Amino acid sequence: MAIGYKQVTLITGASSGIGFALVFELLKRNHLVLASMRKPDRAQASFEAHPSYPLFKDNLRLCKLDVTTDSCEKTIARLVKEYGVPDIVINNAGLGVYGPFEELTDQEFRSQFETNFFGALRVARAVLPGMRKEGHGKLINVSSILGQLAIPTGSAYTASKWAMEAWSEALRYEVAPFGVSVTLIEPGLIRTQFKKNMVIARAIEPAYAFLHKLVGRNYDRVATSPEACARRIAKVILRSKPATRYRVGYDAHFYYLLRQILPDRFLDLLIRSYTGKPGG
Repeated sequence: MAIGYKQVTLITGASSGIGFALVFELLKRNHLVLASMRKPDRAQASFEAHPSYPLFKDNLRLCKLDVTTDSCEKTIARLVKEYGVPDIVINNAGLGVYGPFEELTDQEFRSQFETNFFGALRVARAVLPGMRKEGHGKLINVSSILGQLAIPTGSAYTASKWAMEAWSEALRYEVAPFGVSVTLIEPGLIRTQFKKNMVIARAIEPAYAFLHKLVGRNYDRVATSPEACARRIAKVILRSKPATRYRVGYDAHFYYLLRQILPDRFLDLLIRSYTGKPGG
């Protein structure tokens, strides 16, 4: 049985990275955490190996949930029946599909949107009726600074995040009268297994070899730790009236600032210089 928890929080994509760090950050804050993922059996050992696990395991539930399937809403309905309507829902499940547009297939685009966009929609549909009825709730959608800025090789990923941003803003207006808030989190680079798990377009056009070099670059020196990101999100959750969006990481703040102060022409030149040229 859970021990005196104060809020129920559902996190998607909790097996690693930001989601995993969020689990323990919120357990420390006395939440009952429903940590959902596609393969909880495979992740069990990672949770048990965490130093804080023995202290908080009574308030942790590992749940099998695949946000890309039609059964997602039924699974959440069962969780709601067992644990009640979550006070907080964090749409964190994500996938990265990268490569030059001409080398990306329609199926790769669909796969990108199924996880990053439609997955979040399915989760929201499952929890919003209960939140509206109870007159409170917080929906936290983990987007990216790339929901504000597009980069070469990121046409699929950035499109999915821009879609999440627009949907979240519209939804925020619709559910606010019911006491439900919708907030976007826009991390920059985070030191996770995200890059290792990326889907990269098959190189079929030699002319785009210079773009494939971009995908292979290492940017860890400017990346933020998942623990720091989790702490930022936890602070957002504490706010009684969270804002529309919050950026996480120095790079996210820097890129956003450039977007605000530089004319499009100068920003375009900056990104082109970073991209390089064929044969370069």
